Amino acid sequence: MLTDTQSSSGVHSVLDNDLYKFTMQQAIWLLYPNEKVTFQFHNRTANCKLTIEGYEWLKTQVQNMADLRLLPEERVWLEKNCPYFKTQYLEYLERFQFVPEKHVSMDFNSESLDLSIVVQGIWHEVTLYEIPLLFLVSEAYFRFSDVDWSYDGQYENALEKARSLLENGCKFMEFGTRRRRDYRTQEIIMAAIVQAQKEYSEAVQKNPGIQEQGAVIGTSNVHLARLFNLKPVGTMAHEFVMGISGAEETTKNANRLTLEKWQQVYGNNLGIALCDTFTTEAFLREFSYDLASALTGVRQDSGCPYEFVDKIIAHYKSLKIDPATKVIVFSDGLDPEKCIQLQKYATEKGIQCTFGIGTNLTNDFTHARDGSKSPAMNIVIKLREVTGKQVVKLSDEQTKHTGSMEEIMAVKETLGLA
Repeated sequence: MLTDTQSSSGVHSVLDNDLYKFTMQQAIWLLYPNEKVTFQFHNRTANCKLTIEGYEWLKTQVQNMADLRLLPEERVWLEKNCPYFKTQYLEYLERFQFVPEKHVSMDFNSESLDLSIVVQGIWHEVTLYEIPLLFLVSEAYFRFSDVDWSYDGQYENALEKARSLLENGCKFMEFGTRRRRDYRTQEIIMAAIVQAQKEYSEAVQKNPGIQEQGAVIGTSNVHLARLFNLKPVGTMAHEFVMGISGAEETTKNANRLTLEKWQQVYGNNLGIALCDTFTTEAFLREFSYDLASALTGVRQDSGCPYEFVDKIIAHYKSLKIDPATKVIVFSDGLDPEKCIQLQKYATEKGIQCTFGIGTNLTNDFTHARDGSKSPAMNIVIKLREVTGKQVVKLSDEQTKHTGSMEEIMAVKETLGLA
């Protein structure tokens, strides 16, 4: 399944993106077809900067996105593996194309080496840019700035991580597209994960007394899910909650409204709720019995995961819902050791859990010269405005807040969090 060359780079398909971008795009296209939005790039690792050569390479890759189209075989695969996509949406996706010269504004300061990226346009037309832009920035940095690394040992490291997770009963997903070192790295990681699952399943079959508990659930990357015969996984991102808060001009009821809109499109499918767009505290106030009982579970993406387990279990119990019937998806800065510890804690507390592991799989490198850490970039692209209205994100971790301080304080006051 691996390509023959290590030079494979850039965006490989319209589907070389996270599933939740497509599930959100369908919902946006159906519910908010005319909303105009603005996204903005943020580099949280100020010491990681592109070179001029890296920026020129990035511009070329972004321009090349205009050539991408959904292939007939990809359409067929989506119909078979993603039944929650409506025929009308798949027809829309066949017509879809990136128009970067219209939607993407990039600037680069040759003295400070600061990169600026702004994406603007009709929401459903521009939502798919986020993930490719992020992984292209990452690849530009590691092709031209931090170049002292190699692919050596990546397969073996990923294989060992996957084996450890499976043997400790962890059900996990590969979530590493947005911050991958490059496409080749993610290919290598996927091959290792698939091999680890094969070995694990074969070992269980040879030992009837062993119950198979660990599992590779899938990958968020739709293109690689197709290539490696895995399930594409994901539901929604903070963007969708933020966008609805702006489109509906409300933050006070945005969580509940978002979940109701989601059910309107997807029914009982894709039933994992994201909790921390405006803090988990605010989310739980709106997470009523009807929503909590209908949805499969919740995703934890910031704050203390152990405190989150306790809060969620207490909330389910307060609603007379058995926590054992629900699942927590952990997705915040995970590595195998952390997953194994959280697996044990959640199991002891009486709730199911799965894990979405990203950067630790697709961007875990050391420098070839001296073995020191070659750290991943911490980069994001966040929704900034919806039809001229500023939107914010209030994470359970203050360093992950986005938006102007004035708007953040206003939303905190509205939600009783100030």
